[in-house]
Amino acid sequence: MKGKNRDKALAAHGLARYETEGADTALGGSRADQWAANHKEKLDKVHLCIGGNDFLRFASTTGLSKLTAEQRQAQWVVIRKDIQAVVDDILVQRPDHLDPALMAKVYKTGFEGAFFGVSAKIFNAALVELGREKLAIAKKTPRCFYAQNWGLLQHRYGAGEALKPLAVRLPGGPPDHDPYPGGDLSFTSGAAMPDGVHPTPDGFQLIFENAVRQFYGRWLRE
Repeated sequence: MKGKNRDKALAAHGLARYETEGADTALGGSRADQWAANHKEKLDKVHLCIGGNDFLRFASTTGLSKLTAEQRQAQWVVIRKDIQAVVDDILVQRPDHLDPALMAKVYKTGFEGAFFGVSAKIFNAALVELGREKLAIAKKTPRCFYAQNWGLLQHRYGAGEALKPLAVRLPGGPPDHDPYPGGDLSFTSGAAMPDGVHPTPDGFQLIFENAVRQFYGRWLRE
């Protein structure tokens, strides 16, 4: 996510005095297991959008449609443990002044247009299963927060001719996150995610604004 998009999101909510920086910490393609093993930085506020590359590696090497719910869950537990390790390490750095935020993903358009042999609905349903594991981390970990983004881009932009803007429900916010998930599992995020994995700059800004509304705004005004 480009810093200027995050800064625009903060400015839109009366927080222009704050700036963000991610160029030195956002490592494209990195996975939760790698951060869990190697991340020992001293940190301040932390915005974690993590687990997607772990999911894509798993989806690309296994047939999601052939796996049982139990087999998928076993992999989500592995990823959850890695993410929990990252969150725990962050909290250890400054126990009294550090709040990690976990981001839910948005519905994928498919990696380079492909869903590894399954439908968008199956692919997105598996993503949401992993998302519930991240939500569980936030619920059990003091001062860890979770922002749900399922359906956020669909609501704003639609997904082609079959799904018009505003046609789906927005994702729910804390404390209950109802509805979970928002949007429609049967559709992708359409043109808002042109490479199939990463949102457009405007899409990134929308995602960050969602986090500002849910908790960043309160944090920064305290």
